[in-house]
Amino acid sequence: MVPLGYDAAGRKLEINPDEAETVQYIFKRYIEIGSMTTLMRDIQKKGLKTKSWVSATGKYYEPKDFSKSSLYRILGNPVYIGKIRHKAKGVVYDGQHQPILDGETWNK
Repeated sequence: MVPLGYDAAGRKLEINPDEAETVQYIFKRYIEIGSMTTLMRDIQKKGLKTKSWVSATGKYYEPKDFSKSSLYRILGNPVYIGKIRHKAKGVVYDGQHQPILDGETWNK
């Protein structure tokens, strides 16, 4: 599944400008608010939704409201600063894609 903010272009990630704006909003508001519950309510009030996607078997998954767990996954994903996490090894590598966020925002 391609992360919110990106589209697949072959085996690389390309920034999806509309979704990247949502990602930036999520980080900005979390920094301002500091509460996951309040952030989730704020995002739902704004009408923002998760990414739609199609599984390998062709099943379509519609966008839905963000949950706390989906927000935690976004806020903890180094892909947004141009990195890739190898899940099995737990190591983070430089990616081949452009970052959506700067390091300062990520660190906050």
